[in-house]
Amino acid sequence: MDLQDFLKRLHELNIIFQENRVSEAYRLAEKAHAGQYRSSGEPYISHPIQVAIILAELELDEDTIIAGLLHDVIEDTKYDHDTIQELFGKDVAEIVEGVTKIERIQYESLELQQAENFRKMLLAMSKDVRVIMVKLPTGCTICGPSSINQMPRRSKRPRRRWRSMFRSPTA
Repeated sequence: MDLQDFLKRLHELNIIFQENRVSEAYRLAEKAHAGQYRSSGEPYISHPIQVAIILAELELDEDTIIAGLLHDVIEDTKYDHDTIQELFGKDVAEIVEGVTKIERIQYESLELQQAENFRKMLLAMSKDVRVIMVKLPTGCTICGPSSINQMPRRSKRPRRRWRSMFRSPTA
């Protein structure tokens, strides 16, 4: 999805946003992830775009949508927290940093990883619930049905379960 289609989708969802600010975030994400590809062979930028669309569909604010576009920039590229803060403000930088911190932990077992991720998500929510709103679609492969098909069978089941839980209506 190119920038114009992305902006058009946000307008269709009746999202209130500053077009120039969101466009700048899109361009930075596109530049930062240039030459990176997903295991499915798609350009990597398709993932943060899909995350941002999910966040927009959930009617989240502009900063959260921008953080969705940039959620892997600190972890995977030359851009750092200070650059994100300078360009998009403290809130966006803190959300992106929060998602990055959750993704950096390595564990001995899936159960330990899930328990620690849950603990860290609760801690992140105490600072800003939007960290969780960005992390859930990125960690659950909601936005990548084609990516889930590329995964080993043992990895698909928990991710599909998370995806269905996240997409379920909430009380």
